[in-house]
Amino acid sequence: MPSALETLVKILKLEREQGCKNTAVIGGLAGFVAKWQNDARAQARKPEHHILVDELRDLLGSYERIDTRDERTAQIAYMLDRITGRTPPPPAYHERLEQYQSTPSAAEAKPPARVEPRQLTNPKRAEPPAPNADEGKRERKRKRDKKSQAEPAATPT
Repeated sequence: MPSALETLVKILKLEREQGCKNTAVIGGLAGFVAKWQNDARAQARKPEHHILVDELRDLLGSYERIDTRDERTAQIAYMLDRITGRTPPPPAYHERLEQYQSTPSAAEAKPPARVEPRQLTNPKRAEPPAPNADEGKRERKRKRDKKSQAEPAATPT
């Protein structure tokens, strides 16, 4: 399953290819942002990831209010650069690092309890085959192969 950021990159590239008409996803990018934000927030492991989600949420939410194609193209390029790390976060978002550093991340949370696999109803079926179980099949195949090589090919009449 692709990550939320990988999905967003694909959508942003499609939006750019379609001429920045806000049609890459149903409901436009602003309609897509709520679900995307939840997925991205759940996958964020570092404070830097959280501020990236915040910034992208704001940019996606304001995308439909951008009037010109050139401005939309520039915004998509900026978002792609932020996702790939080519552009640092703006100061307003960088200041939020402390907010997320004081909050325990999902990576630090206690892992969920291990769920035991369900018990098999027929334990015999779960046993691996005997080491030589396939040997009999191989021997029968060898005999068939020898027999077919020894018999002359039938000629049609």
